Amino acid sequence: MGQDWNYPSQTWNRTGTPGKDTALSWNNPSLPWRAGSSSGADVTPPTITSSDTASVAENAALSHALTANESVTWSLVGGADQARFELSGSTLRWLSDGTKDFEIPDDADTNNTYVVTVRATDDALNTADQTITVTVTDVAEDIVLAFTDSDSSATDSNTYTFSAVSLGTANQDRQIIVVVGSRIATSANVDSMTIGGVAATLILQQQSTTPSNTVAIFIAAVPTGATGDVVVNLSATVLRCGIAVFSKIGGGTAASSSGGSVAANPTATLTIPANGIAVAGGITAANSTWTPTNLTEDIEINLGAENTTLYSAHSITPGETVMTITPVTSTNPAGVFATWGL
Repeated sequence: MGQDWNYPSQTWNRTGTPGKDTALSWNNPSLPWRAGSSSGADVTPPTITSSDTASVAENAALSHALTANESVTWSLVGGADQARFELSGSTLRWLSDGTKDFEIPDDADTNNTYVVTVRATDDALNTADQTITVTVTDVAEDIVLAFTDSDSSATDSNTYTFSAVSLGTANQDRQIIVVVGSRIATSANVDSMTIGGVAATLILQQQSTTPSNTVAIFIAAVPTGATGDVVVNLSATVLRCGIAVFSKIGGGTAASSSGGSVAANPTATLTIPANGIAVAGGITAANSTWTPTNLTEDIEINLGAENTTLYSAHSITPGETVMTITPVTSTNPAGVFATWGL
């Protein structure tokens, strides 16, 4: 006689006479036998054959194909950055099939390496896990440079606040460049600057030979806000102060820039990097003329003290070989220039 034994995931059939010799046999062809025996049950986990590393450029979709040595179902089961990923069948991709920005990583340790663990499950419910590291690489992006605003003050002070200055369109890669010039009674430097509340980095500054004019270039990463205050702090009280503001999106950072400064009838020549930009500023007195060659002149600001004028200019012509700063019949001139490349 026979007796069936039923369990949630398996069915056995016992044959023979109760109390005597009996035999057990598998009696459910729709379920694989997971118990270890001589009946050929599948107890071997799958082997994941796809790579455990991947590399993808910023602003590009991720499409990492997952493969195994047998038919499997894929799932995400862990990793510090699991929430940044999703699966589309057997393809690992960014959440919502999005992209990543190298300059603003959102992985757990913000180093542009994203870690996730995937699981392969075969038809017999055997599993294998693999931890995958996806590296996001930097891409040189075109530089967009725009003159956005200018302002000046005729008040004697050692601190100037230029309120609600236009910073241009917000962008996560945006940097703000400010050319600042001042008319000084005695020697004074621009000690520091904040742009939209962010501490700016001094690229360079120059005083005229007779210390009565100074001009400088600062830069800061300011990704948000259409306007912001520019606060200029000087080492001593000056007579006048003015600024010219630029928005730079993409390209190198301040650390990769090159520049120079000149005084005493300054004439400067430099090479703008391919696909790069140049920003220049000059200051003169006594109705002098400041002439930028091969540049777009943005603004002339009369600071009001002895007809002192702040000039600013910029260029975005790729590979331009000549940029000159030439004050004509000048009094107490000073000039600064800086370039940024990809």
